Amino acid sequence: MEIKDLAGINEPLKRLIEVIAEGFGAVSRPYLSKKNAEAKAYEIRVISEAMAESRKLLGGADYEDGKVKMMGSSETPSPILSLPERVANRSEYQELRKQQNIESVCANAAEELANKSEIPEQKPEPEWINHFFDIAEKISTEDLQYWWGRILAGEITKPGSFSLRTLEILKNLSRQEAENFVELGKYVLSEKNKAF
Repeated sequence: MEIKDLAGINEPLKRLIEVIAEGFGAVSRPYLSKKNAEAKAYEIRVISEAMAESRKLLGGADYEDGKVKMMGSSETPSPILSLPERVANRSEYQELRKQQNIESVCANAAEELANKSEIPEQKPEPEWINHFFDIAEKISTEDLQYWWGRILAGEITKPGSFSLRTLEILKNLSRQEAENFVELGKYVLSEKNKAF
């Protein structure tokens, strides 16, 4: 699908899709669906828990190509995976998690931009986009994904709002530090573009 073919989507959402495409390549509406990412994560958790439980009760189960195979007590479980196979499994799992994290952050940005009607012609810098998605892929908690989605939406509506240094500082804040910062922000006064 071409960006120019996205009829019916407001300009801020089109810009979000352009930024996503530049950040990690894949562009389609399902990437903006938080519910799809949450459903997939839920499915992975349920299958993992069921397999672990079946090993305790029945002697084992295998999961391959979307199918669960229950094994009787006389059957032996799959052989222990080799080191390269374990590396491949770990890498695949980590990449799935990163993708889910990015999609959730982007879904939050889409929600933030849905009611906007205008954006500037200036786009976020490519370095900023790359750096942002490097961080976003590691954001796994729902409330932080919400805030990082707002950061992405803010950068789209006003490029240059969040410097690379700001992203680094925000990335390294603990939850408690972030809550303290939000609380402190309530007491900042501003006058004629000056805050004190």
